[in-house]
Amino acid sequence: RSLMFGFNPFSMVDSPNGTIASVVYTLGCNLRCEYCYNSSLVLPELFSKNDKLYDLQGVKAQILAKRSLNNNNSYFNKSDYIVISGGEPLLHYDEVIDLATYSSSLGFKVKVNTNATIDVSRLLETRLVDYVSLDLKDVFRNVPPAVGENFARVNAACQKKQILGFELHTVLLRGKATRETVQSMAEGLNSLGIKAKWYLVGFKYTDTVISKDLSMDDRLTEPE
Repeated sequence: RSLMFGFNPFSMVDSPNGTIASVVYTLGCNLRCEYCYNSSLVLPELFSKNDKLYDLQGVKAQILAKRSLNNNNSYFNKSDYIVISGGEPLLHYDEVIDLATYSSSLGFKVKVNTNATIDVSRLLETRLVDYVSLDLKDVFRNVPPAVGENFARVNAACQKKQILGFELHTVLLRGKATRETVQSMAEGLNSLGIKAKWYLVGFKYTDTVISKDLSMDDRLTEPE
C-alpha cells in the first residue's frame, strides 16, 4: 500500500503566528510516548480508524484547494501555513521534502513538527521550511545526544536566518514532572544556547491515549 496522509484543512492553533493553517499528518512514529493521544496516527493497527486518508497526489490536491482566485485573476492562499506533522513526519523524508517543495511553490509558508530524534540536517538544507516545532520528550531522563544535536542544528539555522523561527514543546504529567525536573531541562537548553519559545503542555487525557494506565488524575492543570 502506498504511503497515506491525513489532512485537516483548517486550524488556528498550528501556525506559529496564530493565523490559519492546514495540517498534513503522516502515519507512523518511531516512539510510543505513553501520553500520546494520536494513537490512530502512531499505531499501525489503528491507521484504518483515522479520518479520511489521501495518497501523495491526493494530499497535494487538498493543498492546492487551499488556493482561491481573486476577481483580478490572481491567486491568494486561504491558509498561511502548511504544517507537516504526525506521527513522526521525518520517517518519510522524501515525501516531506516533496510536500514542502510543492507547498512553497504555491506561496505557502511551511512548518514541520518533529520529535527531534531524526537528523534534521537534510530538511534544513532545503531552505524550504520556515518554522520548526521540536518535542523535548525526555522529561524524566537526560536528553539523548541525537536530540540535543538536532536542537543545536535548528537553533543555528534560526540564528543564520535560514528559518524564521522554532519552538519547543514538553508534555508534563502529574507526579512525573516536578519543578526541579523542568529547571534541569531549562539548564540543559541554556547549555546548548537554545533561544526559542518553550511550551509546557499539560497531559491531555482522551480515550485514544496510548497508555491505558493513564487517567484524568495524571493531568496537570494550567495553574499547576
